[in-house]
Amino acid sequence: MGYFSAMGATGDDELIGREWERARLTGLVEDLPTGGGSLALRGGPGVGRSALLSWLSGTARTIGVRVLTVTATPSDAEVPYAGLRRLLPRTDVVTDGGAPPARVAMRALELVAELADRSPLLLTVDDAHQLDPPSWTVLTFVARRLTPHPAMIVFALREGAATTDRLSGSGLPGMTVEPFGPAQAALLLDRHAPGLRPGLRDRVLSLAEGNPLGLVELAAGIGTAQPPPGDDLPLTPRLEQAFTADAAGLPATVRTLLQIAALDDRSSVDEVVAAARLLDPRVGPEDLRAAEDARMIRVDEPFALRFRHPLASVAMRHAMGETRRRAMHRALADVLAAQPERQLRHRACAAVDPDEPLAAQLAEAAGEARRRGAMTSAARAYERAAQLSPDRSRRTDRMLRAAADAYDAGDPGTAARLLDALPHRLAASARIRRDHLRAALRDERWSGTERLLDHLGTAIAVRHQGEAGPVLHGLDLRALEFFFAGPGRDAVVAAARGLSGGLTESQALCVLSLSDPVGRCAEVLPQIRRHARDLIGSPGELHLVALAGLGVGAMPETVRLSATTTGRLRGQGARGLLARSLAVQATAAAQAGNVLLAGKRAAEAGRLSAETSQPLWLLTADMAGARAAALHGDAATALSVVARSPNPPALARLVRGTVAAAEDRPESACDELAPLFDPAASSFHPQIRFWALATFAEAAFSCGRTRQLREVLRQLEPARTAGLPVLDVALAYADAVLADTGDTYAEALARPDLPAWPFELGRLQLAHGGWLRRQRQGGDARRQLRAAAQTFTTLGALPWAVRAATELRAAGERVSPDPDFRRLLTPREQQIAELAADGLSNREIAARLLLSPRSVDSHLSRAYRKAGVSSRAELARLILTTG
Repeated sequence: MGYFSAMGATGDDELIGREWERARLTGLVEDLPTGGGSLALRGGPGVGRSALLSWLSGTARTIGVRVLTVTATPSDAEVPYAGLRRLLPRTDVVTDGGAPPARVAMRALELVAELADRSPLLLTVDDAHQLDPPSWTVLTFVARRLTPHPAMIVFALREGAATTDRLSGSGLPGMTVEPFGPAQAALLLDRHAPGLRPGLRDRVLSLAEGNPLGLVELAAGIGTAQPPPGDDLPLTPRLEQAFTADAAGLPATVRTLLQIAALDDRSSVDEVVAAARLLDPRVGPEDLRAAEDARMIRVDEPFALRFRHPLASVAMRHAMGETRRRAMHRALADVLAAQPERQLRHRACAAVDPDEPLAAQLAEAAGEARRRGAMTSAARAYERAAQLSPDRSRRTDRMLRAAADAYDAGDPGTAARLLDALPHRLAASARIRRDHLRAALRDERWSGTERLLDHLGTAIAVRHQGEAGPVLHGLDLRALEFFFAGPGRDAVVAAARGLSGGLTESQALCVLSLSDPVGRCAEVLPQIRRHARDLIGSPGELHLVALAGLGVGAMPETVRLSATTTGRLRGQGARGLLARSLAVQATAAAQAGNVLLAGKRAAEAGRLSAETSQPLWLLTADMAGARAAALHGDAATALSVVARSPNPPALARLVRGTVAAAEDRPESACDELAPLFDPAASSFHPQIRFWALATFAEAAFSCGRTRQLREVLRQLEPARTAGLPVLDVALAYADAVLADTGDTYAEALARPDLPAWPFELGRLQLAHGGWLRRQRQGGDARRQLRAAAQTFTTLGALPWAVRAATELRAAGERVSPDPDFRRLLTPREQQIAELAADGLSNREIAARLLLSPRSVDSHLSRAYRKAGVSSRAELARLILTTG
């Protein structure tokens, strides 16, 4: 159940949820004429007790019930009968006279009965855990004796030791107010912050854990900002007070222990207690019990300390002063001598003055974090290293590295802040690195070759200083311009060749492959395949090699490299680099005809690219998704992407041509794709034409434009010996359909590289099956066509699957294929369902995909409905049996 009245935050008394709670309370109020009673509402901070109480009061008034209310305060707690006097009229006559408690209680009962005899009566006591003890005693005495009268008392109490003590033995019936469920939490957040980016929205939902106050106040605190991925979200004073109030009244030793726990990344009981004792030797096991009794923490096996709500931990950190925080970090560093990496982080947080040895250790740790793909950690370590660096040049270098890693982490705001903090006067190499990153931050369109040439020229100029590598850190940010360079492409190739000797292996592969794929394929392809086989290197290095594979058209290798890269990046905080790697994987998968994979990866890449402000990579993801949609038979989606995107003309024609081919309009497909092969056309592209060749050949053969196809092949003759995999498989198909003989089809199908290109395999099987049918070789034709239909169905290329099924029927076989249920799933639902089938828990899936566990649960529930199953095990079996 979920409920929240936005009234406390906005003055609006509109409700969300709490149907069961409202029904119960409404029933109690409506039954007042026949007798009264009492109820204790209890729940954690911010869960909506007060809102529910306020709603109840308003509902009671609308049906003629008199309502008297009071909210207990800490200042009243020490004044006997303070709460009672403010709730009930005329009780001050008794309480001021020093009457015995029993007399006060009886007089209060008489007053309530007297008021109820005039009209039904509702008494509400909010924050009753703060009520002064005499008032609590009197009011619970009255509450237990209201059955004969049309009167009811409802208490709202905050969970904690005081509430447990008060309710124990009170005889009051109770109702616990629970946090929101996922759907209602999302509804409330969207109502108060409709413009949140998806990634930030997920962070808020995860941190709030269904707490209504947390959702509303986090939305208010964030506004339109995009906090860095690893930072605490900003808390409003109201939210901070709500989640630290329970700690405020605890002994100093308990507060020390809680503050240490809030800063400790492991929250081990032993670590927390040991560090707390360094600050206050009085800390002991009894303080842990006190913190648990206050419902601030719980201790799980094996000795792991957890805050009961993540907002409590954040609020404790926010409430600490800087001096106190540094002392806490020093204490934690002192107890972590056996864990150097964690100790280093705490030493860095505790440091005050410049310290080069400490800065150097941080820079080394940042480099290691970068190598394993933990870009957020790398950026933070480099930034702190820069702050602690006494030498200006080292400080600048580390700030630049921090900015680059922040960009890779998907945090352009932090990257921009770090670049703005650099000195105005910089050395040449530092200046080009800064300008390179600034350009990446403001990229909004394909910019041609001018800026790229400037960038390469500066890298060459500083090469003799051994700095070309750092200048080109983040080379993939320029990779698209290498690949789509138009006028001036020859100059780019010359500059890349002049620079390549000063680069790392992965950088050199990327530069050479993307700038001169035909000329350098024989040199780079064996290295790309070696990397795809061994998968050795950091995520950033493998990503550059994957880009190199895309350049020479080694699509299977690119998919494998990118899959490994994305797998290593998930959960590491490198959301920017992850978006780019996903876009590369989607592009390669679309070109290889793996429609389902391309659609999933393109959707995720697009979402992350938008969240991390990478418009060119968003465009890349969109175009990969458009190509996948075209192959899937979803022309509307494919064409809408092309229409709204400022894409290169070659990609637009490739998508439109694929749409026409999927819709069995071969003449239109030829018309769309032919300009890609014409050097005089504005949409000519020396690489994209290779991507289009097989589809063009299929369409040209289908509509009888074989002369045009032969002319295109004649123009491509110089590239035949280059060894480009995407061109080789396309040429094999084109040559086979032009010859249209059993031997040529058999020769093409026997190619050892063809199984790695399942769509092209299916396309050849379809063409060969059609030829066999026309030769009246029905049995052989059905075998080829059946294999083609299965291949296309598995890949999600539905128009081609239908085409194969049509040919099968013409060959004498009845075909009524049962569609794969996965086509009914959204890309995100399919991704989560497959991970669940692999045995990952919801929490593990959430960590991998940067979602909240509740979001994962919602996606899985929808997948169950679409698949017609009711359990995780059934879904796993269905996915496994469908490939």
